[in-house]
Amino acid sequence: MAIKIPGQSGFWELGFSMLKDGKAEVSCWTTPSGFKNPDQTIKLKTTPSQGRLVYDIEIPYSAIGVSDEILAKGIQFNLIVNDNDGQGRKGWIQIAPGIGQSKNPELFPYIVFPSGN
Repeated sequence: MAIKIPGQSGFWELGFSMLKDGKAEVSCWTTPSGFKNPDQTIKLKTTPSQGRLVYDIEIPYSAIGVSDEILAKGIQFNLIVNDNDGQGRKGWIQIAPGIGQSKNPELFPYIVFPSGN
């Protein structure tokens, strides 16, 4: 997952996975200038269900410097799902360009979270 928040210098690149031993893993590869790696504050639960793997991710606003007001104005967001069974990435699917082949947050689409929702 990648997030570009207005007013921040740089972008967030976060990864979520389930390890071979079944434990959930949070990784942070990129942070905007002045921010610390938030991986210890992010909650991740992975649950195998009916042949799928369900990811439940909780990111505290304070961990990435976001607020309801910022979300109401919009942030840039992108998501990639990699096909990797432990032997390296075989392929992927992404929401939009800017995350799979190269990292370019200017290509991430904008998303808006209306106030009160």
